[in-house]
Amino acid sequence: MIYFDLDGVIRDLCKVTPYYPQKWDSTFGGLTLVEYFNKYKHLLIEAPATEYFSTIEKYFAEEITIITSQQKGWEIFAEKWLEIYFIDTKVNIIYDTEKLYLLKNNDFLVEDYPKYNDYSQIVLIDRPYNREVVSPYLRIHSPQELEIFFKRSMNE
Repeated sequence: MIYFDLDGVIRDLCKVTPYYPQKWDSTFGGLTLVEYFNKYKHLLIEAPATEYFSTIEKYFAEEITIITSQQKGWEIFAEKWLEIYFIDTKVNIIYDTEKLYLLKNNDFLVEDYPKYNDYSQIVLIDRPYNREVVSPYLRIHSPQELEIFFKRSMNE
């Protein structure tokens, strides 16, 4: 099974901020990304989809399972955003900060988070803030590369 992270993979929070973080813990005006969205929660709904969204939707148009770590108070905004973008899709949302234990053998998580201890089942969406991650299962640089992974995974 293929699972998806929400932010950075499907929803592009960085596009509604005044900066694009080069490091995971970068700040702008003294605020981390989390602090920024705690201050401007409405932007959690206004954020556009990532460049990977249409590829993901193409292959998971009927049902998608998202494992997301959301801050307290962000959940309702995530659900509203997903209702806008996945209109006719069954969306299963699992809110969990520790995602890896949910994966079984042969499962993958499409993710952008740079601080896991194990990346053997992570299909990593390449972002400036995760370039220090070594040895993910696969590092994705474009929607075309993600599509190749989907095709290969679904044929196995």
